[in-house]
Amino acid sequence: MSINLSYIIVTYNSAGFIGDCLNSIARQKSNEITSEVILIDNASKDLTVEIVRKKFPQIILNENRENVGFASAVNQVFSLSKGEHVLLLNPDTILKNNFTGELYSFVNSTPDASITGVKIVDENNKHHPSSWKKISLKTILFEILFPYNISINLVTEKPNKPTKVENVSGACILIRRDVFKAMNGFDERFFLYYEEIDFCWRAKQKGYSVYYNPDIEVVHFAAKSSSNDREAFFFNLYHNKLLFIRKHYSYPFYIVVFILVLIGLLLRAAVSFIVGCLSFRKHLFRLSKSLIFVFIKIVKDRYN
Repeated sequence: MSINLSYIIVTYNSAGFIGDCLNSIARQKSNEITSEVILIDNASKDLTVEIVRKKFPQIILNENRENVGFASAVNQVFSLSKGEHVLLLNPDTILKNNFTGELYSFVNSTPDASITGVKIVDENNKHHPSSWKKISLKTILFEILFPYNISINLVTEKPNKPTKVENVSGACILIRRDVFKAMNGFDERFFLYYEEIDFCWRAKQKGYSVYYNPDIEVVHFAAKSSSNDREAFFFNLYHNKLLFIRKHYSYPFYIVVFILVLIGLLLRAAVSFIVGCLSFRKHLFRLSKSLIFVFIKIVKDRYN
């Protein structure tokens, strides 16, 4: 029997939410869609693997002995999957009822939908970033000069109907099997973050279409997997942004962005420290320390 859809989930210390994610997949009932669920664990130190083994024995489970990152893990298990489409899904997501049916109906009625993203909302139904504008000097400056809650609205796309876009979020992304193979999967240099932006960029260069459909929603408990290590979160975010720009833009542009990123890190660290002093909020001191750590690490990586 042919399989229409392969769910692929990469976990790392996901014990607190993987059960809800897998249960939401189990609720996706359709007589027209055959599916499989493949989970690969990146050497979790919690009970993620034990929970999956005990409560979801029907799932195909793979285990890595070390954390190889998201892109590498997806590439590992893609060869095991059989679906004509693969749905990459974060473990801290919950699919709404009939999500799969609606998504599959959309791609069947949109033949050129090679890559499809959906509207991401949090547990309070607040819209979270689901598609980003093409990186430019303007978007970089917005991110540096404005607080996150302002800049995010200036660098993201929010179409109100199914639309071709630059890219879509990797928290929930549907990719046609032949497209994933044609692109040789994800670039494994992106350990975490920007791998989906890079994939969409390369796919569009090859003539494939990237769609965003705001009529289909998934709940994402944002950054749950990385919330316990802020330094790793910020480093991966900024390091991979620079890696992406170095890969796809001119070297002079990369140098300009590199300098701006460092300035931005220092500005955010300084503001966090000053506000922390004035308001006696310890988490701002910790944030300032984390940003300085990332600043130093990025500089060392650049010149080593």
